[in-house]
Amino acid sequence: MRASQALWLLLPACAATVDIAVQLEWAYADTNDSRKLFWATVALCALPVVVLARRRWPIATFLTTLPGMYLDSCIPSMIALYTVALMATRRRVVTVCTVVFLLWSGYTLNPEEATWDNPTDYFILMDAVAQAILPVTLGLLVSSRAELTARVADLAAARSREDALSAERLLVAERTRLAREMHDVVAHQVSLISVEAAALQMTTSDPAVRDSACAVRTMAARTLDELRQVVGVLRDGGNRADTGAPQPRLAGLPQLIRECQLEVEARIDPRLLQPATGSPSRWPTLVQHAVYRTVQEALTNIRKHAPGAVVSVRLHESDGHLCLRIHNGPPGLTDPHPDPDLPSGGYGLIGLAERAHLVGGTFEARPTDDGGHLVTASFPTRHAAEATSP
Repeated sequence: MRASQALWLLLPACAATVDIAVQLEWAYADTNDSRKLFWATVALCALPVVVLARRRWPIATFLTTLPGMYLDSCIPSMIALYTVALMATRRRVVTVCTVVFLLWSGYTLNPEEATWDNPTDYFILMDAVAQAILPVTLGLLVSSRAELTARVADLAAARSREDALSAERLLVAERTRLAREMHDVVAHQVSLISVEAAALQMTTSDPAVRDSACAVRTMAARTLDELRQVVGVLRDGGNRADTGAPQPRLAGLPQLIRECQLEVEARIDPRLLQPATGSPSRWPTLVQHAVYRTVQEALTNIRKHAPGAVVSVRLHESDGHLCLRIHNGPPGLTDPHPDPDLPSGGYGLIGLAERAHLVGGTFEARPTDDGGHLVTASFPTRHAAEATSP
């Protein structure tokens, strides 16, 4: 039980005890009847104990404390009546208890002896009415306030749920729109590239051109597969567990490096490329995706902006982290002039930084003094990544 609950439980009992002590001192101090004094003391001392049970049995407590008014102790009955008004679910019960309290309280005014010429008779009647109205009014006010607070909380919760549903609907609509645009525009263009590359591969007699066309066709087909996965994730709201195609992992890095059409010096710990058997991989899927996409984006940028550069890729484990380092020197071609119309999304490095932060890692990309570029990233183990991922 919390301290505040215990305090509100004991305070009324203490008030009833003080009232009883005053009544015993004032009403029975001069009596010579020891038997009457004994039983009055027992009855009055039992009232604070009864008041402690008012929240569990409010009506029973109220009826039990009523006889105390015969002994001029009205505080316990007022406390019990307040509890009835506070906790009763039907107003009829409160009305009946109030009437009973008034009748019992009015018993102290003997109608046969009242002349109504004495102001004291009116004072006693007004006191009885006040003793009934005060606890009932206070109990109803507190009950109404609690009910109003609960309704406000329910309305706030309902509005919060409605806002969340509205946001989810907007998100689903936006995802569907993006998926439709990617399917109708991007997939169409990539399909045309694949068809043109296949046609060039079949018609050309130059072996070098044929090999390049074959590489373009292969990359276009792979791009379509990955695009199909992305469209499926967007349409499913990001909840698709299996996209139906193998996801990029650490084991796919050697093939990625071989197909990048760059001279790359790769130093990758062979233990990182071995697939896990019998137990979950130490490196979460998100971490492996982030490493793969980081290497992929870095090599793509090197091909676009530093053709012919010397490239080195380093990947090793250190202190429970995957440490990735990709460095390229200055462009190796004699007169490198990047095509100004070369397409670029402009958000590649931003996306890589977001991927790293998503799994609790770090990412940095900066130019080097030799005219090249350096990309470094660090990714945590399974435990750290799962603790930071949403």
